[in-house]
Amino acid sequence: PPPPPPPPPPPPPPPPPQFAPCETPDDAAIVQVARGVARDLGVGGEEVVGVPYGSDLRHLVNAGGTPGILFGPGDVSEAHRENESIGVDELVDGARAVALCVLRFLADDEDRLALSPGI
Repeated sequence: PPPPPPPPPPPPPPPPPQFAPCETPDDAAIVQVARGVARDLGVGGEEVVGVPYGSDLRHLVNAGGTPGILFGPGDVSEAHRENESIGVDELVDGARAVALCVLRFLADDEDRLALSPGI
């Protein structure tokens, strides 16, 4: 009898992701500050989740070793499409949240306690 045919070659490896993923630990200071600001301003933010799209954040986290987050106003499902928009109130609230995050993140522990969401 003839010899059996050779086995088929293994499948090729999957392609690399278009954007390298990144992750910031839940206990990182920036995560805790943003979570506190979101809570204090009443805009949610208690749940930290990953997202299925790319951003330049990956460069800061992966190459720079800097913990980071995606945080801001608007609905990402409305981003990068025709008639993309955000309400003025949402934009102002988002600017307040980002400003308060910066103030709290850069403040020392004693000053951080005194910073209120009333900015």
